[in-house]
Amino acid sequence: MTAENPDEARRISDMLIEKRLAACCNIFEPMQAVFWWEGAAQSERETAFIAKTTTERFAELKAAVLDAHSYDVPCIVAMPIVDGNSEFLDWIGEQTRAQS
Repeated sequence: MTAENPDEARRISDMLIEKRLAACCNIFEPMQAVFWWEGAAQSERETAFIAKTTTERFAELKAAVLDAHSYDVPCIVAMPIVDGNSEFLDWIGEQTRAQS
């Protein structure tokens, strides 16, 4: 995902963690984005961030980010995990399990 600035990325990340929609978020900045918008090439500073979640929680995470984000068309994409440290992947599942 990307955000307008580090504060927005942190606010959204905090919300995702508090709602247990993500087990962990990593924020990277600064980043330069180059893109087409409204018929012209644009270049802006942005902040990228990654939210680690499960397939089962992704739709809920996406809806929450869309609701909280300042962009008209925020970058929200899911990238499949094809392999990894099984203990870490289990931890993601445990941390994002809906709380009763």
